[in-house]
Amino acid sequence: MNMTRQFFDTAASIGRGMWVTIVNFFRPTITQHYPEERRVTVRGERSLPVLLSRPGTEILNCTACELCARACPVECITIGWDKVDRKTARPEEVGNNTNTGRALRLYNLDASLCLYCGLCAEACPYEALAMSDVYELAEAAAGEPVPVELDKERFDGGFPGRTAGDERFVYTKERLAALGRHPAAVITGTRFNPYLSLQRDAVWEEREEPHNIFPPRPDLQYQAPDNAPAE
Repeated sequence: MNMTRQFFDTAASIGRGMWVTIVNFFRPTITQHYPEERRVTVRGERSLPVLLSRPGTEILNCTACELCARACPVECITIGWDKVDRKTARPEEVGNNTNTGRALRLYNLDASLCLYCGLCAEACPYEALAMSDVYELAEAAAGEPVPVELDKERFDGGFPGRTAGDERFVYTKERLAALGRHPAAVITGTRFNPYLSLQRDAVWEEREEPHNIFPPRPDLQYQAPDNAPAE
């Protein structure tokens, strides 16, 4: 009797499992064949922070005030700056906003330590940082080690952030600024909560750039949710 009951319990269990398989077999597939196919990024998706510039220029909004680095819970941002006269120094020559009397010389962000929490962008009073939808950060091989401590003799001041030691995941000022100035970039959001999208409405082409972003399929266009606020 026990063996008979065990037989029917086993058969019923197999039948339930096969029923789930059969039902899903006839459903439309949702698998994306990465990297040929990529998911559509949604508005406000937080990934790599990027540096913003004045529209149409290469002048960074950053003033080297260090608020973003101090707001970071894991201290993955390293900043180095030199003193300049904020009354006479021209942003066109310095390369960044000089309201604080500082010239930004070093800005490193270790993407392997970053929590992508967005606190750095929220802390910035000059809207110099924005969270982006750049999420493809994997590298093919390990990079060279980078110095952990800030070289205080090289700069007048700065914030000594941390790094995991792999240079390929350390995004420099130039790399972050290039992302923020990309022609396909679309900036949305509110003050102290800027968001930069590089993949929402753009059709990408493979480019030799200092970051590894691959093109999504042209038909994977951004679809705003029904409850999204109008721009």
